[in-house]
Amino acid sequence: MLRASEERYRSLYFSMNVAFALYEIIYDQTGQAVDFVIMDVNHAYETMVRMEREKIIGRKASEIYGSGRLPYLEIYDKVVKSGQPTTFEMFSPLIDKHLIVSVFSPGSGRFATMFTDITRYKKVEEALRESEAEYSTLVNQARDGIAIIQDGTFQFANNALGSMSGYTVQELRDKPFLDLLTPECREMASQRHASHLAGEKVPAVYEAKLKGKDGVTRDVEFSISVIRYYGKPAIMAIARDITERKRVEEELQRVQKLESIGILAGGIAHDFNNLLTAIAGNLSYGKLYVKTAGEAYESLTDAEAACQQAKNLTQHLLTFSKGGEPIKATTSVSDLIKDVVSLAQCGSNVRFELSLPDDLWWAEIDKGQVRQAVSNLLINADQAMSEGGIVSIQAENVLMSDNNRLSLKPGRYVKLSIRDQGTGIRNEHLQKIFDPYFTTKQNRSGLGLSTAYAIIKKHAGYISVESEVGVGTIFSIYLPASEREIFTVYSVAEEKPPIGRRKVLFMDDQKIIRDMVRRMLTHLKYEVEMASEGDEAIELFKKARESKKPFHAVILDLTIPGGKGGKEVIQKLREIDPQVKAIVSSGYSNDPVMSDYARYGFSGVVVKPYDFDELSETLARLIQEPARPG
Repeated sequence: MLRASEERYRSLYFSMNVAFALYEIIYDQTGQAVDFVIMDVNHAYETMVRMEREKIIGRKASEIYGSGRLPYLEIYDKVVKSGQPTTFEMFSPLIDKHLIVSVFSPGSGRFATMFTDITRYKKVEEALRESEAEYSTLVNQARDGIAIIQDGTFQFANNALGSMSGYTVQELRDKPFLDLLTPECREMASQRHASHLAGEKVPAVYEAKLKGKDGVTRDVEFSISVIRYYGKPAIMAIARDITERKRVEEELQRVQKLESIGILAGGIAHDFNNLLTAIAGNLSYGKLYVKTAGEAYESLTDAEAACQQAKNLTQHLLTFSKGGEPIKATTSVSDLIKDVVSLAQCGSNVRFELSLPDDLWWAEIDKGQVRQAVSNLLINADQAMSEGGIVSIQAENVLMSDNNRLSLKPGRYVKLSIRDQGTGIRNEHLQKIFDPYFTTKQNRSGLGLSTAYAIIKKHAGYISVESEVGVGTIFSIYLPASEREIFTVYSVAEEKPPIGRRKVLFMDDQKIIRDMVRRMLTHLKYEVEMASEGDEAIELFKKARESKKPFHAVILDLTIPGGKGGKEVIQKLREIDPQVKAIVSSGYSNDPVMSDYARYGFSGVVVKPYDFDELSETLARLIQEPARPG
């Protein structure tokens, strides 16, 4: 899973200033951890160890550190097996540096480390013992907060800690250090403080939440040392703001969860969608032969609606799966938002207010997917206001610079903000709302927000949330703007399906689908021939050409277990006839062939499950199009 996500990690971490590395533990036959392999490192790690990543990746730690017992292997093994992250301090003689190592496991026998170089702070600690005045300038120039705590109050604080907390250095003087921590962290910090002064063996590094003068909380990592200050024991604390690092870790964990769902979804999608295709197709075909005002027609319509719900659920799950990119096209974001809002207003007691600038940029997006993501957010806003209210939808053009706080690539983005006046989201739930199946509402799947999250991530965008209980919630979406020049497109009247006998070759390994499509196309006056696998389809295509009665269109299933699928067959057909018109069909909508079908030689695409209208319209449109050059 991590190998498949290598590009995602590379783009996320290579811009970080913090050294990062990914490893895989090696176990012996008894299950004992004996070594680990370096899988990937970022540029900051290369700089730290003064080695090129090409000379690091793939090597065992024992090759680098020597054949003796590997240091800290027990810690890494414990993190991998328990899933609980940890932090510890170490000294590396290879690079002559003191480091704080943060370790967490993304799963699958692997662990990741982030290194914070505290060598200079160790030197500062030693210098402070000898002469506080001599090194005060150096301490105040440090980017991390440094403080000396004695008798439970700040006796010294540098400028960085003042900036981090919002207090001046003078205001911090004699202030109880516990006042800077959130209530839930105070008991733990107090116990650690007493234990350090008592000489007990407790972790020297721990995390807590710092509450600033402005009320804003930050995740902070403290490195604690016991010193003597004016002849009495004291605590020297180095405080590093790790709010951004925590966000990156949570983002990585969330991606892992989504991809786990994707593996499950991709595994069942093909068979499930084949069944839905047969059900939906036969239902829509059956409606042609019953009275529109009768009970039978209504029953078939209800069954179709249930089938559509099953199709929507499958698409929710497939959104998480790995594989092909969204099927993108240059799209007006304004028009898309207006369409979604128009549908959301039906039957709702909420008023939607739009603010869309006339010069809003267009975007390269999968229109259906992004429509689904925005719709899910509007549904969430509507459900948060059972008594009614206003949902404000605002869009704007934004430019992202290098090293922006959202870790987005620099460039142009369309930002969409959806603000409601609902009940708000409690803080303990805020970090979980994008997790699959997490919901606080009854009779809900918990997939709406996680689906929106997965869609925006696949579009190389970003989605965030801010909320206050009793006030409301704001969801913000960033989508990369299109770099293409937009031209006005004039619509033309759609032509009717072709009249007369047109030949179609249909290939699918499922008999129930072949029978269903045969009935559909025969009803539409097409002459149809069926193939259950690739070689049979190729042979039928050859015979039709040789008999001077070629097929006008071909529909190929992408995946044929144990035989040639659509990807292989279309190459053979194009060798026979470079102008062949072919439609690719699959229940694996995440396959790259589906998102970029033209590149593989196809002229159209239809995603299972499809019904009578969808298949007939796609086929008619394809046959009416002029043949492209071979």
